[in-house]
Amino acid sequence: RVVQWGVDLSLFAPDPAGAAALRTSLGIPDNALVLFSPRHFAPIYDIESIVRAIPLVRRTQPNVVFILKDYRGTAEYRQHLRELATSLGVDDVVRWVFEVGYGELPAYYSLAAATISVPVTDATPMSVLEAAACGSVPIVSDLPSLREWITPGHNGFIVPKQDPESLAAAILRLSAGDSTSMREANVRLVRDEADHAAHMAAMEQLYASLASSGRTSAA
Repeated sequence: RVVQWGVDLSLFAPDPAGAAALRTSLGIPDNALVLFSPRHFAPIYDIESIVRAIPLVRRTQPNVVFILKDYRGTAEYRQHLRELATSLGVDDVVRWVFEVGYGELPAYYSLAAATISVPVTDATPMSVLEAAACGSVPIVSDLPSLREWITPGHNGFIVPKQDPESLAAAILRLSAGDSTSMREANVRLVRDEADHAAHMAAMEQLYASLASSGRTSAA
C-alpha cells in the first residue's frame, strides 16, 4: 500500500486575501510576476541555479520578483547566495525571507505564479504538493519522485538538474501563457491524491485490518 503523508487541505488552499496582503507587506508591485522558492538554503536544494536564472528571466520579463525563503540553511551558503545575487545585479527583484510560520505559507504559495523546487535529489517534497494545493504551478527538477506528480505542460514544468537556462525558459513559458487550467489541475490533483485526512484514514483502516487478521489467525 502507498500511503502519502499528504497535505492539510483545511490550511493549504488558494488564499487571495492573504496573497494580496503579503504582496503589500513585501513591497511587490501589482504587475510583477512572483516566483517562490520554499526550500531552505543548502547546496542540495540548488538555490544557486534559481539565482542564476533570474537575469535570464529579466531579459524577457522585467516585471518579476523572486521570493527566496530560508529555513535553517547554512550561514555560508546564505552568504554565497546573497553575494551571487549582488554580482548578477538582481538584488532589486529578490525578497529574502526567513523563518516563515507554517500557517503563513498558504499566502506565499497563493501569491506565487510558480513555486520552484529544483534539488539535486529528493523524495516527494510536501512543499511542492502544498504549493499545488494553493494553485501555484510547480517548476521542479527532473527526479523520479517528482515525475509521479508533475506532467509537463499540464500541471507544471520539469527541468534538468542544475540548469539555470532551462529553469529560466520554463518560467518564461509560464509567464507567456494562461496558467488557469494548470492551477486548477493542481488543486484537483492534491484533493484527489494527496489529502492528508484521507490518507490517514486509509492508514487507520490498514491497521484495523491487520489487527483483525491477527485475531482471526489466533482464534
